[in-house]
Amino acid sequence: MDQTEWEKLSPEQKKKQLYLKQKALLDTFLEHHAISKEQYDKSLRDMTEKMGYSGTPIQAKAWIMPMNRFSCLAPGKNSM
Repeated sequence: MDQTEWEKLSPEQKKKQLYLKQKALLDTFLEHHAISKEQYDKSLRDMTEKMGYSGTPIQAKAWIMPMNRFSCLAPGKNSM
């Protein structure tokens, strides 16, 4: 997602994108055994609650916008 696309999103859409990027990062950590399943579950639960999604993780397929895998590092700026 480039800077122009990011700027067109509503605050709620930006919040969802941030949540999905953070969840994808947690998924990667779990997949590569960098964190335990217990750490993953706690982090996902805490993040979900803090972002106001009432304990139910958002499913990525429903909300994800097309983006470069590394675009979560800075909106509109690809690091690779």
